[in-house]
Amino acid sequence: MAKVNSIKLLNISESNASNTVYMTYGAEVQLEFHPIDIQLHMEYKLHLFLFDLKCNINFHALYPNWDQSDMVLKSRDSKKGLLGHFIFPLKAIEPSFVLEESLLVEMDKSILPTSAKLLAAMVPAVSYAAKWSNEYHMDVSLH
Repeated sequence: MAKVNSIKLLNISESNASNTVYMTYGAEVQLEFHPIDIQLHMEYKLHLFLFDLKCNINFHALYPNWDQSDMVLKSRDSKKGLLGHFIFPLKAIEPSFVLEESLLVEMDKSILPTSAKLLAAMVPAVSYAAKWSNEYHMDVSLH
């Protein structure tokens, strides 16, 4: 029952090293927790996805077991639109919380983005559980 109130990309700085550019994006995420979250000290994982706006992104979420909280991302332009994925474990202790972080992204000079956008997604540790089985190939013959 957490809520992402706002998310901002702030200052951007860069440093160059041969063919690699290191971009540092400042991020500010304002979160709000429900009183029940606070009472139970609910745990979450905050996922921040940094996208290049030139690419067309479809966002799909998969929430497996609590100790494997993960997000699955689909992009029409493969994964080149995703510049970075950052995960922050959080615990609901106060009604509101502001996360301010520097997000370091390593990029090739030939594919520097001209614009970017940040997506925040909260995954509760207690939600539902899901997991894929192993692959099983049937030995079927049709007569």
